[in-house]
Amino acid sequence: MWQAPFWSGFTPDTGASLIVLSSATSGAARLAAKETREIRERLPNTRVPAGRPGDTLDRLRELARASQDPGQ
Repeated sequence: MWQAPFWSGFTPDTGASLIVLSSATSGAARLAAKETREIRERLPNTRVPAGRPGDTLDRLRELARASQDPGQ
């Protein structure tokens, strides 16, 4: 898994406003939650939903849509 410093440098260079993290195990989910917090601190204008083990691609899409600003 790439960590927050990677995303902090990569995301502004690409103009991305959304990073969706997924995880396959409970340990990875805990790490994803930590990374989500760090990414949000470093990139406050970037949406960072994190999936949980077993989440389908459809569920990750739902998380991404739900993370949008109501004003967008």
